[in-house]
Amino acid sequence: MKRFVLFALLATVLVLLAVPRGARSAERVIYHAAPSGGYTLSTSVRPVPLLAVVDVGAYDKVGFNPKSLTVLPGTIVRWVNYGKEGHTVTSDDGYFDSGPLAPGAAFYVLFYKPGTYHYTCRPHGKMGMVGTVVVRSDVPGGSGY
Repeated sequence: MKRFVLFALLATVLVLLAVPRGARSAERVIYHAAPSGGYTLSTSVRPVPLLAVVDVGAYDKVGFNPKSLTVLPGTIVRWVNYGKEGHTVTSDDGYFDSGPLAPGAAFYVLFYKPGTYHYTCRPHGKMGMVGTVVVRSDVPGGSGY
C-alpha cells in the first residue's frame, strides 16, 4: 500500500512539473497513451473537463473487476494490480499498453474520445482476463458510468 501511495504522489508531481506554465486557459494539456507505444503530450483547443477517476482492479484467477465500464469523455480509468502475479492492461487496437504491472502497481489512461476500447491482460487473456471501456458522450445522468 505504501508503494501505491508513493507511486501516486510521484506520478502527480511529475505530471504537474510537465504541464507547460504558459498554457492558455482555454487549452487543456492531455497526456495519453500513443498508438505506437509510449506516451504523447497534446494540447486541445476544445477543453475536455476531467470528470472522474474510475478504478478497475486486476485480480489473480478472477480477472478485471469490473469487466466493463461506460464513462464520459474526460474520465481517467485507473487499473490497479491487486493480485500477487504480474498483469498487463493492453488495448486490442494499440491505443494503450501498461507493460508489466507488478503487484500493487497502477496504470492510468485518460479517455476523451468516444468509442469502445477492448483490452486484455497479455499473460492471462486466454484465461478470460479481458475488459471493455465504452466512452459515450450521451451517458444518462452524466455520472461517468
